[in-house]
Amino acid sequence: MPQAVQASTTLQNAREHVTTTGKGVTHAASTPLRDFGLSKEEIPPAVASAVMLKYAPPETCAQATVLVRGFDAVLGDDIDRPEDKDDDGLIARGAVEASKLIIGAAKDEVTGLIPFRGLVRRVSGAKAHEKKVQNAIYVAHLRRAFLKGWANAQGCPQFLPDPEPKPLPAIDAAVPPRTR
Repeated sequence: MPQAVQASTTLQNAREHVTTTGKGVTHAASTPLRDFGLSKEEIPPAVASAVMLKYAPPETCAQATVLVRGFDAVLGDDIDRPEDKDDDGLIARGAVEASKLIIGAAKDEVTGLIPFRGLVRRVSGAKAHEKKVQNAIYVAHLRRAFLKGWANAQGCPQFLPDPEPKPLPAIDAAVPPRTR
């Protein structure tokens, strides 16, 4: 990759990390509002539809593709996505970890300000709402997996596995071969 393109990509990734960190800190700062039930995290429409439809099969491969892409946009990439080869290596990983540390520290500081936080969250209904949101996200992950499995079983070309799956080195090295 030419240096100018690589520098541009690195700069773009750095901007994305700053934006993500800013959103994370804002979310952490609004934790007391959620704890007191004054603000509630909305369940995205794609996630809400997953709760309603769970194991309802789509009508076509194209519909399955649209639904899976919608879940990818809301939930992030699934574990079967190939890793990004344009990774900036150590710098990118460092930026991600720094972002996580900043967001975690901000949330720790803000949540530490509320005495009897657990009781407040239970009485305000914030704990029940958070559980509802987490369950909906879990069901959305299951729905995405179901759609991929359904599409694979139907022979949808974009969901067929690679002809030769690549071995997982950590697992293959850790499990000794069977001998009889």
